[in-house]
Amino acid sequence: MQCIVCGKESEETFCEKCKKTNGFEFNDFALKKCRKCGRFYLNNRWSDVSLKNAFSLALKKNTKERFGIEEVKIERNRAYAKVKCDQYYFIDVPIADTICDKCHKKGSKYYEGVLQIRNKQNKGYEGIINDVKEVIDNRGGFITKVIEQKNGVDFHLSSKKLIQIILNDLSNKYGGEVKFAPKLYSVSKSGKELYRLNGVIYLPKLQSGDIIKVHNNIFLIKKVQKDRIYGVDLITHSNKVIKYEEHDVLTTVDESYDAMVCRNEPSLEVLHPKNYQCVPVKNMKKSKKDTIKVVLVEDQLYAL
Repeated sequence: MQCIVCGKESEETFCEKCKKTNGFEFNDFALKKCRKCGRFYLNNRWSDVSLKNAFSLALKKNTKERFGIEEVKIERNRAYAKVKCDQYYFIDVPIADTICDKCHKKGSKYYEGVLQIRNKQNKGYEGIINDVKEVIDNRGGFITKVIEQKNGVDFHLSSKKLIQIILNDLSNKYGGEVKFAPKLYSVSKSGKELYRLNGVIYLPKLQSGDIIKVHNNIFLIKKVQKDRIYGVDLITHSNKVIKYEEHDVLTTVDESYDAMVCRNEPSLEVLHPKNYQCVPVKNMKKSKKDTIKVVLVEDQLYAL
């Protein structure tokens, strides 16, 4: 084995010369590290930081010296560091190998509530499910159980707060009805009632790109939120906010056609995508393009 500092042959990580701390003063400490996820316990919380950063943060709390960390390695449950101050020092501290709260709860199938997503008929359903899983992971939560339902899925989730955040964010982004129901599951030794939280979102049938009819006006939906729809009137091209209701979807932009322009005078006509006759476009007078994108709504063509 070679010394990690000077490269000389050594039976240990540091040779005898490099082991000397040469007067660098610090209080004894141990680096607390989760053996499962690799996080370090720093400043009363588990942090996902590198070994070098963890050593630096822990050392700052245990010395008055100003220093920089050049190199850190772990050998035989100890962390060895090359520290730069007025000169180079070489110090080592023990690694306290343990399991963090999160990993402990994962192993015990711990969960604080059930996040329920309903309506597989929503065209964006699969993408929404993937987004939810990513948010859970990014926010430090975890799923202990997944139950597929006839019209959706249930996630047993580690955090009640995270259930509320995710469902409210989904409702604001995609629309849909959200409901919460606390459920008593135990009583603590002190007599405190303990609750889990069941939260559900019913994803809407409507979404951006759908075309609907409201009071005889045809609208292209641009955005759906919790209690309103943002749409564009295909005749007047004006933006409008519509109170949320489950309107019937007439068609979607996914079902649009590229129609060839037949003529511009006396009015715009295009080749019908189904019967191949030249027919007028309901909401456009002229076009400089040879081809325009249209949708068929109630036997009328509308330009997008």
